[in-house]
Amino acid sequence: MATIKLQNGKVITKDGKVSCKCCCPEITEYYIVISEAMYNSLQDGGSVSASGGGSEYTGCSFSATATETLGGGNCGGSAGVYSSNCTSPSGQQFQSYMTFTWSISKVGSEYRLGYGQGEPFGQQSGACFTNVSLNFCYTVGFFTSRSLDNNGGGGFIHNVGTITLTTSAGSLTFGIWNLDNTATAFLNINIT
Repeated sequence: MATIKLQNGKVITKDGKVSCKCCCPEITEYYIVISEAMYNSLQDGGSVSASGGGSEYTGCSFSATATETLGGGNCGGSAGVYSSNCTSPSGQQFQSYMTFTWSISKVGSEYRLGYGQGEPFGQQSGACFTNVSLNFCYTVGFFTSRSLDNNGGGGFIHNVGTITLTTSAGSLTFGIWNLDNTATAFLNINIT
């Protein structure tokens, strides 16, 4: 297949289609280095299935599954599971969830996967962080964070589970963090 590279980094194939394999924004922080095969697999997308759940000191525990499609030519994606079976200590119903969002790019000869933006606590999952109808829900939520994965929680934030992202090129594992050391959580994401 013949290709023509444009000035903006996009590639046009012989059949006239635009490929963005070269034009994902550079990731300069909060990333890990991945293999070219994993990069290509994530960029190609496919059918995404996720299962996950968690529990916290509120007594809320949940588990859920989800499926969706991730189109090709991606510079990232996300997957999550959502449940509405939780009740705050004040009796308020709320939705709990577990999500993971990532971005990918090629920088020089390195393939990068970015996650956990907004360091040090990174990306939050969970729910009910604020006043709900004058009743406060104090769930602290779950976090993914490259910083915490590399450096640990420093005594006040704890690793309570894992996120596993699996493609045809293999698996990547990330920590799930929480202020509650008795919390538990997991999220398994499969892209086929």
